[in-house]
Amino acid sequence: MLIPRRRRGISEAYGTEATDDVQEILRRLRTLPIKTWSYKFDHPTVLHLGPMAQDFADRFGLSDDDRTIHPIDSSGVALAAIQALAEQVEALQEEVAILKANADS
Repeated sequence: MLIPRRRRGISEAYGTEATDDVQEILRRLRTLPIKTWSYKFDHPTVLHLGPMAQDFADRFGLSDDDRTIHPIDSSGVALAAIQALAEQVEALQEEVAILKANADS
């Protein structure tokens, strides 16, 4: 039985390590190409939308290969990006409140 060699957690192409920093995950997600594509076995008119597994692995250093994107990894990246955006919105709301308070004084 062949056991696949695990990724080291560092992408050779981008030099990125896996991270828990939601802002860093959002930054990496913004550089991830999203394209339409078809499986070789699908009819050419059947399209899917999403990243290539190799690009996903390069950006995030997750999983044990660069040929598939595991649903838990894509969900985790999406949830981390949502948290990062929520942090940014909260910071902007606080800034707006301060600016409004200063403008009213």
